[in-house]
Amino acid sequence: MPAVLTHDFFGRDAYQLVAEAHGFASADQRDAFLLGNQGPDPLFYLRVEPWVDKRDSVGDLMHDARPAHLLLAFHDALDMLAPADRPVGEAYVAGFCCHYLLDRTMHPLVYANQYAICSAGVEGLDEQDGSDVHAEIERDFDEMVLFAKTRQTIRTYRTYREVLRGSDEVLSIVDKLLFYAILWTYSATIDLDTFTNATRGFRVMQRVFWSPKGVGHAVLGTVETRLLGKRYSFYRAMAHRDRPEATSVFANHEHQPWKNPFVDEVRTEDFWDLYELAQGQVADALRALLAPGFDLDAALALTAGLNFCGKPVGEDDPFELPGA
Repeated sequence: MPAVLTHDFFGRDAYQLVAEAHGFASADQRDAFLLGNQGPDPLFYLRVEPWVDKRDSVGDLMHDARPAHLLLAFHDALDMLAPADRPVGEAYVAGFCCHYLLDRTMHPLVYANQYAICSAGVEGLDEQDGSDVHAEIERDFDEMVLFAKTRQTIRTYRTYREVLRGSDEVLSIVDKLLFYAILWTYSATIDLDTFTNATRGFRVMQRVFWSPKGVGHAVLGTVETRLLGKRYSFYRAMAHRDRPEATSVFANHEHQPWKNPFVDEVRTEDFWDLYELAQGQVADALRALLAPGFDLDAALALTAGLNFCGKPVGEDDPFELPGA
């Protein structure tokens, strides 16, 4: 991630210039672009459907491994679409790249916060709680971005209505792109309706997460901690709160030094500095990605060897397939 709202607003902020540059004019193209801005994240929500094959849960793999090959595969998969479907496919691929740009730029700050919290010596909190802490940080960013952009909270801005729009036809086009991207990047096969199922699961969970008064958060959080034996509630960490604040304790508004946990560098940017940095990379990245001659060398130049976490990786580093 960052989480659903931050990515959605990032896409909305970029869309006008992107649409003008690449001729995106239809409502389906806009929906596809904004869906693309969610990147691999919808695939995490396949977990709410127990009948889905574990091999389809490739979200973590896409975040971690072979970023240049993945972007190249999405570019090449456009040629597998029917001519009438290609404009929607291009819009999705452009949005997917935007997700990647924001992820790799923002994640070092997220992980710097996460690692600092988990290693602070708080009793009952350590690195095994990293995913819950990560979700708390990104949830806080979402709430901040929502209020800063709209002066609303989730009480009136209902995520399940505003985000993840797209017709069945749009989802079907993305299904095809994802199938080929996974096949060509990781030599793995997934079901042909994987993206459709994932997005529908994501939509359902956004409804489940919505609880402005926090009653649902408390009930389901108790189920996780008391009945399922978890130390902390991941659901509660993911669910947005009714928080009318344009700040976050994790955003480094004071521009204090923080260390990128993946490389040896100290930085001082805050959340908005990184957000604007990623916005500034969109035009050049999409110009390269959607060009007919985009190849592996161009993909390597675009990613600069960084995965979605902002961590340096080798394109030939070993990886493990889900369900293997």
